[in-house]
Formats: sequence, structure tokens, C-alpha cells
Amino acid sequence: MEQKKLTELSLDELWQLFPITLTAHQDYWTDWYKEEAELLKERLPCIERISHIGSTAIKEIWAKPTIDILVEIPREEKVVNLKGTIERCGYICMAENDSRIDFNKGYTLQGFAERVFHLHLCYEGDNDELYFRDYLQANTAIAKEYERLKLDLWKQYEHDRNMYTSHKGDFVKQYTQKGKLLFTGRYDSSMPGMITESSSTGRSMSVISGPPLEQKFHKCLSGVFEQLPADRDIASVIKAKACSVKINGMLQIDYNASVTLIET
Repeated sequence: MEQKKLTELSLDELWQLFPITLTAHQDYWTDWYKEEAELLKERLPCIERISHIGSTAIKEIWAKPTIDILVEIPREEKVVNLKGTIERCGYICMAENDSRIDFNKGYTLQGFAERVFHLHLCYEGDNDELYFRDYLQANTAIAKEYERLKLDLWKQYEHDRNMYTSHKGDFVKQYTQKGKLLFTGRYDSSMPGMITESSSTGRSMSVISGPPLEQKFHKCLSGVFEQLPADRDIASVIKAKACSVKINGMLQIDYNASVTLIET
């Protein structure tokens, strides 16, 4: 008899094959995220922001060993147009609507692969997950409370992912709202043309690459430094100033780290 494809399995079959499993935090999860993010940025040049989300991005709490990645794209793009490219990166589409598509990678008919990823493709600004992550990173006691909740639910719903997720819903909603109040504006739009990466430390980094972006950066700095000549070398100006400045009230240049690094 021909073996079924994953997409042909019933929910009950999927839950039996892929049970809820929690493990202590592993530092190499961050490396797995970084390597996968590099692949996605290479294949999807239109990415506006890519972020490590979920419990694997929160140190010192137990988590499913699955790397959750949030990929935000500009609203002028169409999520459906990127579906094929992501599938060619080894992902399987599990759910989709007009504004968001969810993918899995590392699910096989033999069970979980060594590395497992969930990718959430959405439009820029549809990023509540970032505020929940950041709030728990900033509040260890709340993060441990979340860990206890997950551990309590684990064995009850080991083979019922929907119920496991549902019973976490109120907690996630509550602290997402607290995060949005505490970190208001943290993930507002950055300078046009920049690709932003939100790391598991909760910081956003925008990298400038290529002459067109350097010109935009130069123009932005011109408004900060007094009458910056158009032909003046940006790096020399930054070294001369040797300080941090705010741009448009949101972006901060970290001159000590790199000329090409902008942190919000």
C-alpha cells in the first residue's frame, strides 16, 4: 500500500506522530535560528524583519525543541507569492489565509528530524509575538510562570496540540498586551529599504548593504550632523563624533559596534 504524505494524515495521526515534547533550554537553538535565518534572507530578499520567537528564544525555560521564526514582509508584497520559494527551502505549508501563512520544516513520516522549524509569514506590523517574547525576557518570574503552565499542560495534552495551545491562550494574550504597553514603538517601521532582524535578546538590528541604502543612510545622517557635506565619508564623521544619536526619534546608531548596525 502506498505510504501517505504528511499532508494526507488526519489530525489524530499527526498528533500521535508528533507529540508535545518539552526539554530544558539549549544554547544551540540560537545557532539553529541564525543559520536558518541566513538561508531565508538569501532566498527572500523582500524580508522586512525576521525574528526568533517562541519559547526557544527565552533562556532558562523549558520549551518544545522547535525554532519558531516570524518573517515580516512589506504590505505591497503578497504572502501567497512567496509560498513556493519557502516550500523550496524545505518547508511544508500547514495553514494559510490572505494575510498569514504558517509552515513547518523537520516533520517527517518517521517523526521529528533533528532540527525542527515553524515559520510564520505575515505582513509588517503583524508581530504580537515579539512583544510577548520581549516581556518574558524582561520578567524572569513571568517566564517561569509560563514554564510551569506549559509543564502542567504537557502530559495532559501530549497528543492534542490544539488543546495545549488553547489553554495557554489567556496567558499569552495577557502578557502580550503588557509587552505592547511596556515596549510601545519598539517595532515601528524602520528606515525604508532596511532589513531588520529581531534577535532573541529583544533588540532589532538593521543592516545597510549596497550603494542605494548607503545613500539613504547618508541622507538620514545629514539631518543629524550639522550640514554634513554630500561627499564626506560617513565612517570618518561617525568616528569623529564618537557618540550615539537618535534618528527620527526611534533609531539609534551604535558607533562602537559597527557603522552598518542600527539598533532600536
